[in-house]
Amino acid sequence: MSKSRLDEVVEALESLGGEGAIDAICAAVLERGKIDIKLRPHWKEQVRNILQEHSSDAKYFYTQHKKEEDDIFCAPRGIRAGYWTIRGTYRDVLKDAVAREVEEGNDIRGYEGGNKQRYVNIYERDKKLRAAAIRIHGTTCKGCGFNFEDTYGSIGQGYIEVHHLISISTLGGNVQINPNLDMTVLCSNCHRIVHHNQDHVLSLAELQTIVFKHKI
Repeated sequence: MSKSRLDEVVEALESLGGEGAIDAICAAVLERGKIDIKLRPHWKEQVRNILQEHSSDAKYFYTQHKKEEDDIFCAPRGIRAGYWTIRGTYRDVLKDAVAREVEEGNDIRGYEGGNKQRYVNIYERDKKLRAAAIRIHGTTCKGCGFNFEDTYGSIGQGYIEVHHLISISTLGGNVQINPNLDMTVLCSNCHRIVHHNQDHVLSLAELQTIVFKHKI
């Protein structure tokens, strides 16, 4: 299956909150209307195959892929139950993909046309950098001190958004990023505020000053 169809299944599942039964996923794909299925009578089976080919819970995964980045979906109730979720590590990267769009100064309206491979590409490119940044900087927001696990419990454990201290749009191509010096961690609110004014991205020090001032 092409990556465009894979990304469409990912987006359809995301539209359901990241989990759902196979019938609901197929309905979401149909409703979104991004894949031409008029001449494909077995399109539901194709959706099922995409899920199984990209899940280490299914035997088909090992005939198609062996790389960790291809292990996208999870069948928490067993394959026969037909209930699917997006693996937590992959969902974190999807959230960071949205954060990346903010850093690049783009308005978030979805992923259309030529950007259909964005999810997979970002996963492959940024997974190690993201993990390194979190390992170095932790999971408590460097702007306001918010911690997802403290507020939301186990569902928030280990989650935080990774922020590039120098906007990616100004780097001028592929450059080596040092997660210790070039990256930090922010909660979703702080990350949005930092990039709220596209003409002046707030520095970490400026953000901390604003937060401290208004907490007082």
